[in-house]
Amino acid sequence: MDRAGLNEIQSLLGQEIPPVSSTSLRDEGLPLGYVVDSGELRGLAIRNRRLGSLHESLGTLDRLRVLLLNGNALTSLPSSIGTLTEIEELDLDENELPTLPGTIGRLTGLRRLSLLGNRCRALPESFAELRSLTSLSLRRNQIASVPDVIWKVRTLRSLDLGENLLAVVPEAIGGLAELSRLFLDGNGMTAVTEVIGKLSRLSTLDLGHNLLTSVPERQPADVGPGRDRKPAPALVSRSDSQPAVRLPGTHHRAGQSAGTPPVQQRPAERACIDRPAGQAEGAVPAGQPAYLPAG
Repeated sequence: MDRAGLNEIQSLLGQEIPPVSSTSLRDEGLPLGYVVDSGELRGLAIRNRRLGSLHESLGTLDRLRVLLLNGNALTSLPSSIGTLTEIEELDLDENELPTLPGTIGRLTGLRRLSLLGNRCRALPESFAELRSLTSLSLRRNQIASVPDVIWKVRTLRSLDLGENLLAVVPEAIGGLAELSRLFLDGNGMTAVTEVIGKLSRLSTLDLGHNLLTSVPERQPADVGPGRDRKPAPALVSRSDSQPAVRLPGTHHRAGQSAGTPPVQQRPAERACIDRPAGQAEGAVPAGQPAYLPAG
């Protein structure tokens, strides 16, 4: 284990970081912790310390796979983060980052990146090199136009652009053929590109808190000889106080067990469409969107 690098970070913090289990590392209530596996430092959590910045010595921890840095008022990341080439999960939620360093593109094993609650408006061109990235959250930033480089990350399966300043989502989103979860709620959009209907793997689509009068339907391109039309993605919406995640046929808040009665939402929380007359709640006709239950 790179004890010298860890000691340097502890010195900057002014306190010791305790060893924890890999399960405990993801506990949001844990401010500090590190995980060692086979003698190597594999996980590090530094939460809610209001650091403002990180030292370049972070780059010496080059065997890290999980790095959790949420709630630190970070305004930038050291360029040395590009040496963490084994990292798979990077949590930068609730900081003040306007962008990422160009060296971020070296993290070719990165699978999950979360930047919820920052000040991002743009991403470096090197972002396109994140060829293993499957989950990206840019929720609650200051994005008025989706950075074009995102459309080059063809491995994405989950993309969260909710609660930004988007007026439109470009047709380039149609290139994300692996996308199964897409969150566009809380942007004030009045229309959504029909290209979304051609994303054949899409199972969850969140369009709540917008100004929509219609939603994309599955396109005929999804239907071929010997194949049935695929069901449309479920519409989901979020409460201002607690997120809700809905997969087709379900409607449960995060942390709510499947046996708990579905949450009934206020009308303002619904996507701005109504269930057609005569359609039973929960019924989803082939090729049509799944509608939220009445509030």
